[in-house]
Amino acid sequence: MLSSSQLSAGKELGAGFTYTAGLLGAEAVVSGPPQADPPKQVEIFKQMMNSAKGGVAIQASDTELIARDLAAAVQGGFPVIAVDIRPAATSGVKTFVGNDNHQLGERLADELIGRLPAGSTGMVVVGSTRPGLPVMEQRLQGIRDRFAAKLPGVKVAGPFDTQTDPAANQAAWKRLAAATPGALALIGTGSTDGPSIAAVHTETKAKWLGAGFDLNPKTVTALQDGELVAIASPEHYLSGAMAGWLQVRHAQDGIALPQGWVQTPSLVITTKNLPEIIKRQQSDNEKAAWFKPRIDELTADLAKHTKPLSPAG
Repeated sequence: MLSSSQLSAGKELGAGFTYTAGLLGAEAVVSGPPQADPPKQVEIFKQMMNSAKGGVAIQASDTELIARDLAAAVQGGFPVIAVDIRPAATSGVKTFVGNDNHQLGERLADELIGRLPAGSTGMVVVGSTRPGLPVMEQRLQGIRDRFAAKLPGVKVAGPFDTQTDPAANQAAWKRLAAATPGALALIGTGSTDGPSIAAVHTETKAKWLGAGFDLNPKTVTALQDGELVAIASPEHYLSGAMAGWLQVRHAQDGIALPQGWVQTPSLVITTKNLPEIIKRQQSDNEKAAWFKPRIDELTADLAKHTKPLSPAG
């Protein structure tokens, strides 16, 4: 179950989940509001509890709002897996599948730092479509920590609210770029940010570096065109695939859900590995072929890839 079925992250999660469910001979149902609407997601979750006998894997952007309903489901023996966003401690959900967003922020910062002169000083501007959302905050903190360690003369400013609506998002980035003409880089932590940063970079013929998160197709095109220098991909397809595998194996064979955080690897994409990723993203078949060895590696030794789960935030 997705927090937003229309964003690229949701589409990737759903595609991965559907793939492994089908691989194991199960039927997958992917649902969720078109755009982030936590109350609507709670409503859909309650409906799915009556129909999804094998359980629900859920990406919940507002973990506190849905915690009570998740707790009631878990206490009633209903299998629940949290995906992409850590569950609230009060939810009772013990299985989380997702990447390390703090680490991904560090890795994206490393890519930018490698393109700046040694000892650089100045400002890096970070925007967020959902300030305060744990995933976004973890990415931001990773960026902050890496710049503090490697380029302490660079101030990481933000997060500034860039909004989720594409038009409003682009307008926000236009304002930020105009307000910080000497910025070294502009980084968006949300899926909508990448294309907007690229559009502003093109329009203003900027010298600052642009970077973003998530495999929004327009973000990939912007990297290909040279308007962005890097994309940090949480690899949502892989997280969705692992959640599907765990849920189906539990439903079919009674295999216990792992208690903890099943950590899925992420990826930083630059022009060096971009051709491979473009080929991978062309079709569901290409994605399945690319991710299958990685799914096999994770499922072959779940304990190795599972660590203690801490609450959201």
